[in-house]
Amino acid sequence: MSTQILENDELLEVLDQLDLVHDGGSYVSRRNILSEESTARLAGIFFNAFGQVGTSRFSIRVIHAGKDLHPAQFLTSRTGDGLIDHVTVKDRVLHHYLQQGATVVFDHVNDHVPAAQAIQERVEALTGSKCWVQCYITQASSSAFDMHRDDHAFVIVQLVGRKEWRHAAETVGAPESAVYTPGSVSFYPKATPHDVHGLGEMSMHLTIAFEGFGGKPFQELADDAARTQLVRRRGSGLPFSINTRLIDAATPARLAVSHVPRCSEGSAELRVWSGAGQLAVPARFEDVLHLLAKRPATTPAQASEACGIDETEMLQFWAFGFENGLLHNPAQ
Repeated sequence: MSTQILENDELLEVLDQLDLVHDGGSYVSRRNILSEESTARLAGIFFNAFGQVGTSRFSIRVIHAGKDLHPAQFLTSRTGDGLIDHVTVKDRVLHHYLQQGATVVFDHVNDHVPAAQAIQERVEALTGSKCWVQCYITQASSSAFDMHRDDHAFVIVQLVGRKEWRHAAETVGAPESAVYTPGSVSFYPKATPHDVHGLGEMSMHLTIAFEGFGGKPFQELADDAARTQLVRRRGSGLPFSINTRLIDAATPARLAVSHVPRCSEGSAELRVWSGAGQLAVPARFEDVLHLLAKRPATTPAQASEACGIDETEMLQFWAFGFENGLLHNPAQ
């Protein structure tokens, strides 16, 4: 299992406490709620992601004087043997633009960093929404975006340095100005007016953005609509998907699809769309599916204890899940 996922557990627990909703809700701020150790580890993970750009080069943006710079100005790229892209960040160029007031953005970092993928999957499971994670770095005393409203809800996780967030007078529950320090986590409801200012020091924060499906959480969609919106999570079940005899009580897994459908009241089965077809899952495993959707890794032994199902039966469910594309390995 990826150590990046294990080290991210503290943030995942904090997200549980915020009572996140994709539409509505109130501004909430928890100052320094993450430990220094956890904050430093997370910061290291995302700084490292900038240093190993790879094929994610189109997700790296530098916004300077209100405009996106061309990637050639801050990235070097060459195509090597086997048509593999080798991309690196021009550190000195980035440093120059940061000092001049630019903002460096890693868009949809959840597509490239397992820790961010774990955040995305946790929020989707908690809220029934679509989620994506952005990473922002600034250094100067300036604002890149001015006062604006986003058409989705989001959570801010401050990892390095301080950053000032300014709020419009009509923002309920929020101060006119809030300075976030490392370890602070804040929830902003959809359409909250805000302006973000650097304070002349290196700053990094994550934005965990999420929105519903046409204004609804997944669980409120009609069956046909829910099936079309279901997304398979990145990853695979290998080698367990082709050799279930390798599965034991310590084999970790996570759900391979983004959401768990509703179970009709009184129904003996839960119909789960796996992406390749519909699977009939006994209704008593509904809590197991929700546990697998929420956690970045769960073993049969853990699921057995949490859901009160015999471990032998849980091992059979693990084999069924991997064999039929319902379970994936933890993100690596």
